[in-house]
Amino acid sequence: MSITVDAVYENGALKLAAPLPLKEHEEVRVTVHSGKNWEEHAAGTMGFTGSAEKAEYFARSPDLDEALEETLGDQLLREAQDGQAELAAGWREFMAELGISGEPIGAKVLRDRLMADGIDPNENVASRGLIGMREE
Repeated sequence: MSITVDAVYENGALKLAAPLPLKEHEEVRVTVHSGKNWEEHAAGTMGFTGSAEKAEYFARSPDLDEALEETLGDQLLREAQDGQAELAAGWREFMAELGISGEPIGAKVLRDRLMADGIDPNENVASRGLIGMREE
């Protein structure tokens, strides 16, 4: 059997608000829960000296949700999106300075084009050509 009853702690003993339906000298197990909610318990523990009502407002008010700082992940995503156009413009300028134009072709298409021009990418001739181009 489980019974919930309000009580007040006075002079080292619990004073029940109502009698219990128990036999005299019947043994029971008592679990005590303070009547305070968690906001009331927290009030004053971190230097907050306001009322329990103010603590509850700060803890639960949806009005304050908008004031929360953005997370680091949100900040990184926002900064990446904000800088995307500038990055793309810088990349296009860099590629133009290198004399590279057009869309990327990928390794397979490059290999096929080299083979069509009579260059076997598996031979050292191709490697020497690439090295020579780097040294220019």
